[in-house]
Order: sequence, then C-alpha cells, then structure tokens
Amino acid sequence: MCARWFVGLIAVTSGCAFGIDDTVPESDDPDHDGIADDGRDNCPGLPNPDQADANGDDVGDACSTFCTGLCSDPLTCVCADFDDSPELPADWALVPEGTASGGIGTGDVRSPPRALGLMVPKGPADGNRNHVSFSRGLLATNLHIVYETDWKLSYYDETTNAHTIQFTGVFLANIANVSLGYAFNGTAGDWFIAKSVLGMGTTIYPIARPPTDASTWMHIRFDVLFDQAGAGHIYVAFNGAEVVHEDNLVTAPATTGPQTVAAMANIWTHQGTTPFAQVTHDNLVFRVD
Repeated sequence: MCARWFVGLIAVTSGCAFGIDDTVPESDDPDHDGIADDGRDNCPGLPNPDQADANGDDVGDACSTFCTGLCSDPLTCVCADFDDSPELPADWALVPEGTASGGIGTGDVRSPPRALGLMVPKGPADGNRNHVSFSRGLLATNLHIVYETDWKLSYYDETTNAHTIQFTGVFLANIANVSLGYAFNGTAGDWFIAKSVLGMGTTIYPIARPPTDASTWMHIRFDVLFDQAGAGHIYVAFNGAEVVHEDNLVTAPATTGPQTVAAMANIWTHQGTTPFAQVTHDNLVFRVD
C-alpha cells in the first residue's frame, strides 16, 4: 500500500507508482492494477489497469508472448519463445554432446525477454566431435510440415578445417531430413540446403550466404512435404524471400503408418573437426499441416 503522511502542510506520498491502484485489497489484487485476480484480471501478476487485449484471446497484451494463441492443437502445432519461463519448454529436448552446451538466456533476443543459445567449442574430428541439438517431435500421418525460427549466427570460426556442419532443419524419424548447412575448407565456404534420404544419398541446393555478421537476425521458414512417390517438395525462405523452391521430389524412403517428424535447432558437425560456433534461436514454431 502507499504510505501517506504530512510534513508541515505538504502531503507526501511514498511507495506509489504510475499505473498502480490500491483501491482493491492487496490479497485480491497483488499486482495493484485495480482489477482483482479472481478471474477478472486478464494478466494477473503484472499491472495492466487498461486490460488491453488486442487479439481478443482473454490474455492481456501485457502477458502475451509470441506463442500466445498461436497453436490451438498441441498434437499438430508446437511453439517455443522461451518467454514464459527460464526453464526449457515441456516436451522439447536439449541434448549437448562432448563439451557443447545450450540454454535459455536474456541477452540477445528477438522477442524479449529470453531466447535459446547454442554453443560448441572447437573439438577434434571423428567420434569425439562436439554437438548440441534442441528438438521437438510430433507423431503424424500427414508428412507435410512447416518449421519457422528466428536465427542468428553469433559466431562461427571459419579457420577450422571442418567440412560439413548442420545448423537447423526438419527430420522424418532418422530416415530423411532437410536442413541448412555449411561446407568450407578453412578459408571460405558454401551455404546450402541439403536433402538427405536413407538409401538415396544427399542432394545439395546451393544458396547465397545468409547474414553472418553476429548482429543480424534472420527468419527461416522450412515448408517440406516428405513423400516417397515423387510428390514431395522443399520450400525454404529467408526473411520471406524463397532461397529454394523444389517440387516433384522423392523426399522419403518407403514408409508405412504414422511417423515421427521433428524440428531441430542444432550445431552438428557431420564431417571433420568441430569449429567454435554460437547460434541463437527465438520464436520457434513447428506444425504438421
């Protein structure tokens, strides 16, 4: 509550702040916005006396995050913006290997207050490489999936003699994937979208170098139909502009029944020495259409 006393003939008020309303008892209104938290306050815990709700979802704008109201069916759509909690979102898996690491931080973010950071230090080749992945799977019969993420390559050591590294992509179990990758020889490299299908090898689609200046966010969108009969497609866009548009593809081996499809944010060396690399992800959305 505000404290109010008199010094001489001057009224002094202490402990009050703009937008704070103490007309409702504190036990009913701990955020002091004048709206009791008994189901009427659309953002309990944060003072929002105007109760603004631009999208009409009954969650006040003060409490809305990127993911608010975005996925109505958790069986076909999942979202991670890391803003509700410093803990990892439920059902997403963070798996570091070797001395790689990952976690949620409040520094460089696309939408405040938090984002996901992944880091691998330089490591040896072959079986002792450093990897880190953050992924979410869905069981699906329809294998048309869309995955979007805000991505920033914060640091990448191009002097390491690595060969191929994977940064993010979509996966059909462990039998097919489409991913953003980079191959280089220690001085310069080539960026690409790769399609890998078990038993059919890997197809490379060269792309222009994405922003890698450690200060530029890029929105990546994968639209992939996994199909074994030649009707598959791969559409990949950076900041709304397509960099790959391929139709009539075999994008999966022969499969039957529901399959696990997944979106993955990762730093994964497939061949050669692990470079030192840091990436940041925010506002991940993964859905099965």
